[in-house]
Amino acid sequence: MIDAHVHLEKGNYSVEWIEQFVAYAIKRNIDEVYFLEHTHIFKECRNLYNEMSVYNEYQKNWYQKKWEQARPLKDYIDYIEKLKQIDFPIRLKFGLEVCYFQHGKEEYKEFVYFLFAA
Repeated sequence: MIDAHVHLEKGNYSVEWIEQFVAYAIKRNIDEVYFLEHTHIFKECRNLYNEMSVYNEYQKNWYQKKWEQARPLKDYIDYIEKLKQIDFPIRLKFGLEVCYFQHGKEEYKEFVYFLFAA
């Protein structure tokens, strides 16, 4: 079985954090997990959310809280590379959950390049 929509953003990027997900998956007979981090948690993606973040007070407050905890995308890339060196009992895949904004076409190109250049 596959769980294709899991987020790591509520914890730190540690091996112990991922091991909790692996143990949970094994207990439920899941043999493959896809970790997809939201782009709004990365500093490099801030410009994508400028328009959305001022749409109304709720959106502004929601995004401000996210921005206060924003991480560099490189931290995620480095974490993935570290995890690839470990032999887990299930298959792990990694990616991004991208909010599409038409005005963000150039930004998408930049961070996709960043991902593949790492």
